[in-house]
Amino acid sequence: MNWDDIRLFNAVADAGANAKAARRLGLSHVTVWRRLQQLEAAVGVDLFDRTASGYALSPEGSPARRSSSACVSASRIILS
Repeated sequence: MNWDDIRLFNAVADAGANAKAARRLGLSHVTVWRRLQQLEAAVGVDLFDRTASGYALSPEGSPARRSSSACVSASRIILS
């Protein structure tokens, strides 16, 4: 996992949809989908539940989101 993975994960969690996250990141929705699949394979759990209306954090994704948000906040403090 790297910073790009954390950024992508947070973008999908914020947007609740692959296409919205892709627009925010300046990537294609296929790239976001593929990288999210790779991230989930790397951590060994589904981070999101896929629904007809988009993406929602799974039970495993919720604590990951708290951790990823804390990492981003810490990096902002360190870099400021």
